Amino acid sequence: MAWLGFRQAAVEYTREARYAGNTHYPLRAMFRLAGEGLTSFSTRPLQLATWLGLVLMLFSLILLAYVFLSWLLFNTVRGWTSLAAIFLMSQAVQWLMLGIIGNYLAVIFREAKARPLYLVDKTLNR
Repeated sequence: MAWLGFRQAAVEYTREARYAGNTHYPLRAMFRLAGEGLTSFSTRPLQLATWLGLVLMLFSLILLAYVFLSWLLFNTVRGWTSLAAIFLMSQAVQWLMLGIIGNYLAVIFREAKARPLYLVDKTLNR
């Protein structure tokens, strides 16, 4: 109901002790449930991948400047400059593309829910 814009309120309660001993719900299933809870209701992890890609792109550009300066000024190992440049840029581009594709998937997911754009509370003159 939060997507409808209604007010929400927290209801506090005190949970009683478990009646039948310890849980037999496996830890793996608990982690799966937690993962679904994080990804089912939010696109923040996908946006995080996009921002991480942008930050890595900036960081790799700074490191590329260092790599090329070290190539010009110092006697570096042959092939190190090109290898470092290829690795840094490819990793940054991969994260950026992963975030962009993830955001497209988030839009498709929201559209697949087929929620209305708005709800009419009441109509007049009908």
